[in-house]
Amino acid sequence: MIKAFSPGNITCFFSIVENKNPLKKGSLGVSFAIDKGAIAEVSRSKKNVIIVNKVKKRFPTVETALGFLTKEPLNIVIKTQLPIGCGYGMSGACTLAALFAANGLLKLKKSRGLLALMAHRAEVINNTGLGTVTAEFLGGLLIRDRKGSPLSAKRLNIDTKVIYYRSFGPINTKKVITSKEMKKKINQYGLKSINKIKKDKKIKLAQLIKISKEFTEKAGLLKDKRVLKVISEVEKNKGAASMNMLGNSVFSSIPFEGCSKLRVSNVRAGILK
Repeated sequence: MIKAFSPGNITCFFSIVENKNPLKKGSLGVSFAIDKGAIAEVSRSKKNVIIVNKVKKRFPTVETALGFLTKEPLNIVIKTQLPIGCGYGMSGACTLAALFAANGLLKLKKSRGLLALMAHRAEVINNTGLGTVTAEFLGGLLIRDRKGSPLSAKRLNIDTKVIYYRSFGPINTKKVITSKEMKKKINQYGLKSINKIKKDKKIKLAQLIKISKEFTEKAGLLKDKRVLKVISEVEKNKGAASMNMLGNSVFSSIPFEGCSKLRVSNVRAGILK
């Protein structure tokens, strides 16, 4: 049995890059890896089995990615440290962790970059993510501004302190990123947000979060009353808060009622020893 970990990811804002080739399709934007994620334990098996948080289930993104890697039947046991579908990049993290563990178990010696591209391709095919894998693969707080190269990103020089978060429920990523109306708004305001970051060389974390919140409003994504209430409370207390992309979750520069704590992480996906 081999065990691997992938950090989760929080995306502040994004724009969609369309391409018929899943390896070139993706997104531009700003996101960061976090110190909680997914752990996958992989062992040989007579048939493929995936267990997520103690429940046997189908996990199309993981299944697709493993199909790129091997035809060997495997037993995959995944534990997530954050909720799936709530804007923490858990689909990508589960997929990356499973790939790294399977690669190690089977001694396939595939490169880190190739494994990350497999995960990205699987996410695109299954409409579970467009740029999540990048920060989980590279670690840190990144800006993705190069089309057609999903693993390319630049580190942002921001004083990244602790992030406070709370989840209220999932959002169906597929419905958002396949909607023509939503895509038009996301691309319009996502690119504007990216340009704001590129112009300000000394941007602070709170300002980044404010740009994220403005994006979520203008793109028509910020609708959940519970999320809106928390953001309002944080702003009254002179903090900055926004909504995770994509989930009914809040991340904030200051603590708020019912929150937990995360840290921006430079740890990358890989085998646990």
